Amino acid sequence: MAVTAAKSVMAFRVMTMAVDLCRLTTRTMNVNAGHERTSKARIIHQIQLIRGITIDRKKGFAEAIKNAVMLPTY
Repeated sequence: MAVTAAKSVMAFRVMTMAVDLCRLTTRTMNVNAGHERTSKARIIHQIQLIRGITIDRKKGFAEAIKNAVMLPTY
C-alpha cells in the first residue's frame, strides 16, 4: 500500500513539474527572464532524478548508459 501511495505522489510531482515546465516554455508563467533558464534546468533535473536517468559525471556517460540499459544476466 505504501509503495502505491509513493508512486502516486511521485507521479503527481512529475505531472506538476511538467505543467510548470510547459508554462515556462510557453511563457505563461510570471518569472524574470534570468530565472527562466534556471527554473527550466531545475525542473528538468528534478524529473530526471525521479526517473533515475541523471548521469553521474564522475562515472561518465558510457557507464551511465550501461547502467540504465542493464540487461538481465542468466
